[in-house]
Amino acid sequence: MSLMSITRHGLVCSILALTVLPFCSTDCSNDDQHDSCSRPELLLLYDVSPHEGFNLRRDVYLRVAVASHLQAHPPLLALPPFSRIPHWRPQPPLSWKHFFQVDRLKEYTPVTELQDAIPTTGLVLDRLYRLTHFEDAFEGGRFVDKFELRNSSACRSYTHFWGLNIRFRNEQCVAFQGSASKIFELIAQHPKDRAVMITDAEILLHDEYGTAEYWSARKSVQFSEKLIQAASVFITDKLDCDEVKCFNFISMHWRRGDFARGRPNQVPSVASTAKQITAVAVKPEINLKLIFIATDADEREYLELENSLMDSGLSVVRFNPENMHYVEGVAAIIDQIICSRAAYFVGTHESTFTFRIQEEREIMGFDSSTTFNRLCPDTGPCERPSRWKIVQ
Repeated sequence: MSLMSITRHGLVCSILALTVLPFCSTDCSNDDQHDSCSRPELLLLYDVSPHEGFNLRRDVYLRVAVASHLQAHPPLLALPPFSRIPHWRPQPPLSWKHFFQVDRLKEYTPVTELQDAIPTTGLVLDRLYRLTHFEDAFEGGRFVDKFELRNSSACRSYTHFWGLNIRFRNEQCVAFQGSASKIFELIAQHPKDRAVMITDAEILLHDEYGTAEYWSARKSVQFSEKLIQAASVFITDKLDCDEVKCFNFISMHWRRGDFARGRPNQVPSVASTAKQITAVAVKPEINLKLIFIATDADEREYLELENSLMDSGLSVVRFNPENMHYVEGVAAIIDQIICSRAAYFVGTHESTFTFRIQEEREIMGFDSSTTFNRLCPDTGPCERPSRWKIVQ
């Protein structure tokens, strides 16, 4: 069949499929009532500030994924490789398949690994949107969703592209605030664009946080089967449980390092941490002696805590990835899986690592009273953590 014999829509699909859009199907309808390809016509890339950690990046994905899903014609969302993560050793960018089941993500909204969306000749973006905050988010005394074009110097420069062959034709600096779906109003100003990218996407806010829509997206974010298996083996061997939901140990996320230094009035000392966990363990309704600890504490702090807990008659276990050939970040996910399966969990206030564990436990069906618990500071008030319960 010659190009001249293909319908107008089929011709557009064929040309794009041969140039910069490998995601556009050449299997387009010949019915003139249909005005689009059978697959997404827009490829959407995004990235976050290099200062943001792994767990916040997972949350940004949910913001963009839900906003994409809510569109009449959802785009194909390109999953940005994990690179330049704070606290990770330098290494090549890692794709999502190292950590998550990408096929499960696709069940919620169209996604692809970014590397799979790039033709051999490279990817040419129609437009790069560099986002920045408004100087006054509550101008006039109230917060409203809005965006404004700014001079290029107002936005952070961007040349990263994960070392991949990606170029762009146009770029815009945009002051933005509001829900992630607002970004599609900006994209719609250039309806001929077929591949666009957003930088600093952590600026986008949730559209449906805590709703059934949010939880539908969140449940699609499942750890890779390989990591689930590694955690299960550890739980069986070291924590004597071969069930998905265990009832014989307490888990704790004990955030230290720069997090503790930046929040000296929110994070407890080693002595206070030991006292609080011991108090939890001896509660009549809990009465457990086995403690699993997920922490970024240095060896000195960890041993000090371990000794204090053992002096109180408790047994302490942690996951040690030494001599295991894991890529960076995998051990932390295994820690999260183990914590999510404990009878009782105690987390660190305002830590995204703790938030992700609480979400996993909600999905698994643990009673909320065993999930939304925190370590309190040595002195001063101890605000109870918010309970974001699952909505079906």
